[in-house]
This record gives sequence, structure tokens and C-alpha cells, in this order.
Amino acid sequence: MATAIINSREFPYTMRYYEKFPYEPCETGFALPVSSRKPLAKWNLINVLKEMEAAGKKDKNVVIVSHGNLKGIRCPLIAGKPASETEMDHLNILMSKSKSKKDKAQICHITETEVDAILAARENVLNQHLNRVELRACNLGTNLLALAALRKFFGSKIITAPKVGDYFGLINTGKPTRNAKDWAIFLKRRPAAKLFNMPSGKIAIRHLLHFSVLTESDKVTSEWIKKHLPHPNGPVSTHEFPVHALLSLPPCFPMEPGYAKQISAFKGGNPLLQGLSIP
Repeated sequence: MATAIINSREFPYTMRYYEKFPYEPCETGFALPVSSRKPLAKWNLINVLKEMEAAGKKDKNVVIVSHGNLKGIRCPLIAGKPASETEMDHLNILMSKSKSKKDKAQICHITETEVDAILAARENVLNQHLNRVELRACNLGTNLLALAALRKFFGSKIITAPKVGDYFGLINTGKPTRNAKDWAIFLKRRPAAKLFNMPSGKIAIRHLLHFSVLTESDKVTSEWIKKHLPHPNGPVSTHEFPVHALLSLPPCFPMEPGYAKQISAFKGGNPLLQGLSIP
């Protein structure tokens, strides 16, 4: 079981997604059950660590949904200080035994009191001995050095992140049609659309900032949902539903084999010996 900690201002549909599809596939393909969801409108490391501590007392697994980059997650160390991101350089400084508290504060653009607060909150998380931290943050999985720093900071056995963009949003299917002209127009305007042949017909999906969809029937959409999204919690509307995808080309949806292949996992050791390309 896992708790999902969500940057709710930046990812407004994520709560709806995990409420309806309460699972997150790992790099092994195993769908980790998401038992609870914690939206954070005030997105900063102190608040994230507090929620991780609470999650560790019951689940031992955490999913963190945030913007990301090649160095870490887009999350200020302290509220109101955007220059102090949760990135590997700052985390390594905070964990350093050779740097003074004054140096740590200066390098991380925070105060010495805030250094103490972060490290105290981190210690509370370390005491939970987390099993998995599943980061759903764009492109972070391409840099194992960053994953190594985050794993050490959080103290988890395993940490993962996608190697490509990560998207939570809504799919609106519009009016189903089997009209050949409608299909020809849709596919001509969206040549990168991915076509899915389901038992009852076809559905086409294209992502460009948002998803564009054309389906032949509600039954086709229902078949697609059951095959490509994980174990829904109750009935799902075929006209509008939340979705999660990794933005490879074409996008991968959670129950597709390609989804797990787009997730990097770091379990310890030297990241430089694990096929790392340093950005």
C-alpha cells in the first residue's frame, strides 16, 4: 500500500485519478495500491517530509507527484523561497558532514534555523525506514545521480522516477462516431494519434498539451479503460475520466507494457556504474 503526496495546485486532476484508479505501476510492472491521497496546496519540502513521516507509519511506500527536472523535484526547500529547490546539489549539501550549518544555509538560500527544521523533518522520515518512494516527476529518471541523492535523503530502499514526461489530466471523448469522413478528418489533423483496436471497434488518442480522442462507441471506450488504466474503483464515465500517462512517443498508459520500461529505479550502489548519462 502507498500514500500519494500530490502538488495539488500544479496537478489538479491527480486526486481524481487516484480516487478512481487507486494504483501506481512500478518499474517491475507491479501495480502498487494507493490507499490514501494527500493534496498539498502549500508545496515545499518541509510539508512533503511531514506527510512522508505520516505515510511511513502505516504504508512504508510513498508516491510523490511533482514537477521534475534532471536534478530533482520542483519543490522549494522552504515556503516562499523558490531558489531553494529540492535538487541533488542542495540535498547533498544538507547531508554533508563537512559543511557548517552556516555554509549549508548560504548555499541553499535559507536560514540556519531552516536548515535545522529540514534536517529534523528528514530524521523523522529516516526513522520510518520507507520501502519505496515512487516519484512521478518529469524526466527525473534519466539521471541516476539525482535519484541516488533523493534516495539517500529520504532513506528509502528503492526510489523510482520516469525517464520521460509525466501527465495527469482529463480525457473527454466527445460524441462517438463510426463515420468514415469524421475519422479521416481526425486522423489527418492528428497524424501522431495512436490507434487502438478494441473488440468492439477503434479509438484514437493524441496528446499535445492535452488529449484529443475519437471513439466509435461508449463500449469501445469502456473496453479501452479496462485494458489500459488500472483496476477502477467503481463505474467510470466513458465521456470524461481522469487519466495518467508517461509521455513517450507515443504516450504509454499505466497498464501497457511500455509504461514500466519508462521508469528508472535506483536501489543503491554507485550510480556511475549503472549506465548513467550525466546531464
